[in-house]
Amino acid sequence: MKLDLQPDGSIRIYPVRWKLYPMLLGALGFVALGFLILGWRETLLPIRLYHAGAAVLAIVFFGLCALVILARILRHSPVVLLSHQGITDQTSPFAVGFVSWDEIASIRIYAIEKQPMLGLHLKDPDSIMARVGDAKAGYMKLNRRMGFAPMNIPQILMPIPLEELAELIQTRYGVRRELSERSQTASSRSKNDR
Repeated sequence: MKLDLQPDGSIRIYPVRWKLYPMLLGALGFVALGFLILGWRETLLPIRLYHAGAAVLAIVFFGLCALVILARILRHSPVVLLSHQGITDQTSPFAVGFVSWDEIASIRIYAIEKQPMLGLHLKDPDSIMARVGDAKAGYMKLNRRMGFAPMNIPQILMPIPLEELAELIQTRYGVRRELSERSQTASSRSKNDR
């Protein structure tokens, strides 16, 4: 079940389950690597402390990632919910949750570290950051500081191409769509060919 149309007109989008297993194995691999690094015996104290700190961070971060992925595997729930009121993003622990269509200025597809994302550009990101809590607000601020949209939906969890999701959001809910860099390049090439 990829898209689940509800009687109230909302659309539930479920993750691609088979993609979660390699993600879980990767997270567990980094946890194991963290424990391996903790077992190393360096002679210099500063190097030992640095490696121990990095190992503990890896164990905690990737351990939490593994737990989230495992929960998503065991409890098959939607990662995105589209309704006439707005969009609910549940793609990660840092996902914002519900945002109304009126709060979204535009959407655009782009890549972060070669990973396709559907970026949701917000009209007033500060008001949304004020209501989501410190960790999620910090993640949104980090995205903005790096030049990305404050909300991002990754392709890796989506059962449909992001192009289809963006088209659905634009046509069904009237959200303005900006052309991606790839689309802009292709359209400028076609204009130059004329």
